[in-house]
Amino acid sequence: GLVVKNWPAIQVGRSSVLGEFAAQAAQQLPVPGAVLVSDEPHTLLLVEASLQRGGQPHPHVLLDTVSLPYHSYHRHLAKRYPQRVPDLLAQEDAREPRDPGGLTQFLASLTRTNTVVYLNPSFGYFFETIYRQPHGLLYRVKEFQTDDVEPPPLSPAEVEETRAFWEKLKPALAAVPEKARTKNPDALFVGRACSRALNSWGVALQQLGQVEEAGRCFAQAQELYADNVVAKLNGEFNQSLHRGQPQALPLDRAVETKFGQYRGWNPMLMANGPFDEPTMCFRLGQEYARNSLFRQAAQQFTRVQALTPDNIQAQVLLADMFLEGRVPDRALAVIAQVRNRENAPPLSLTNQLELVRLEALAHFSKSAFAKEAKEVATAEKELARAEEVLLAAQKRFPQQETVLDTLAQIYWSAEQLPKALAAMDQQLQLDPRNTRVLLNKAAVSIQTKDFDEASRQLDQALKLAPDNLQALFLEVSLHTQNKAFDKANASLDRIIELDPRNGQALLHKAALAIEAKAYDQAFAPLNKVLKVQPENWAALMNRAIANLQSGQLEAAQRDYEKLKKIVPRLHAVYYGLGEIAVRRNRPSDAIAN
Repeated sequence: GLVVKNWPAIQVGRSSVLGEFAAQAAQQLPVPGAVLVSDEPHTLLLVEASLQRGGQPHPHVLLDTVSLPYHSYHRHLAKRYPQRVPDLLAQEDAREPRDPGGLTQFLASLTRTNTVVYLNPSFGYFFETIYRQPHGLLYRVKEFQTDDVEPPPLSPAEVEETRAFWEKLKPALAAVPEKARTKNPDALFVGRACSRALNSWGVALQQLGQVEEAGRCFAQAQELYADNVVAKLNGEFNQSLHRGQPQALPLDRAVETKFGQYRGWNPMLMANGPFDEPTMCFRLGQEYARNSLFRQAAQQFTRVQALTPDNIQAQVLLADMFLEGRVPDRALAVIAQVRNRENAPPLSLTNQLELVRLEALAHFSKSAFAKEAKEVATAEKELARAEEVLLAAQKRFPQQETVLDTLAQIYWSAEQLPKALAAMDQQLQLDPRNTRVLLNKAAVSIQTKDFDEASRQLDQALKLAPDNLQALFLEVSLHTQNKAFDKANASLDRIIELDPRNGQALLHKAALAIEAKAYDQAFAPLNKVLKVQPENWAALMNRAIANLQSGQLEAAQRDYEKLKKIVPRLHAVYYGLGEIAVRRNRPSDAIAN
């Protein structure tokens, strides 16, 4: 125990390389005290060891993001730093492990009341809400303003401060490569840490237009750690920038060939620092978009646009990210910029159609925002503009189903259902076997209570795709609304046959059984759901009801007590517990609930 506890301090004490590294990192920390965050527990231990060398308590809060999702760690934080960090366990919905959204808000809230410093370059969902900027070996963290997409540029004073830091550290770093070649573990650690920090600093400089100095950073990063694949690619692109002939990697080259020993984007970026090479930024933007990290995706596509202005695909995707990120005016600005390029070749049909789709959706998004703000005239104007864009495009591209599809979706979302059905009919004229459109038309017909039409569309869709789960679920909805419960159950049985663990179908089957007061038939599907998802509150609630109504009070009590922990504000839980108390003739318990 003692040796493990004191190992970082022993290491710092015996190693001049490691000691200098830790001391330099510690010297950069804000004097009044800060929240020090890291995804690497060993880095936190190293910095804390350096802070404790004088034997005096330090004013900083140390936060390990690896442990952050777990309750035991939050209890540790509350004990060690009372009043310094928000108490997540005090929240009503204190599930374990904590979800990414809650942890992101936790870190963002810290930036409002503390100086927050990241000890390593980090990437991922946290940075949809906060951003980090290099500051020597460390990274200052702040919260984005609502509509900001990119962090503000570093000020001249911040640039000069970090430049002076690396200049001061040069003598200490000069000996690291030679010691690393002898497999000295401390030199290897420091080399890697400083390599990625220098790569990050090089990217920041290159984004400020200081290409030559950035190139020296990328070169030094490779000297300190020869396997820094990111610094290598950044350095190669930097040289082409310096020559005035930027040369990006071919887009069709498999990105995975650049990953080397790393199993994905995040491990590679965490070990080496960020990219500033157009192709890798483009691919990373696509990866962020796939994971719904729209702000970070937009940052990457913005950088691609700056480095390679002729990359139309990146600009189209950038407009899409602005739309997904709920900033439609910026999407419209990018669309206008793409269309108004001077001396540029014509846009491909694919890009023209995608720009039409994005332009219409941007106006529809503005209409929705105006409607939320009760700005009726603006909402109607923007909706009309969206319709106008699509109708004009339909005249230009009468055989392109994608224009009609967007038109139908906008009408449907705007609850203009007759127009939505008309647009879907036009789609089916172009392709009568389009299963997706048949199902959309069936869904709208159910919504308008035209059950005969819905049945016709579903019959046709299921002839084309007998195992289509969406069609079968729409059948369930249709039969349920028609109170044809035997037919609804038959459709659910078919879904479960195709997908035995389909939770939605199992829950629906149980709900039909409860509705019919056949409580004994509800338990089997509910137990299947709860075997896979023990905290599925809908399944627990339905099982509690089935237990209660069938007189199994002990089982009902257990389910309701579990629900109290999962959904503590749901009134139906306390009503159920009260009903159990009444049936047991315990009036005081009934009143308490």
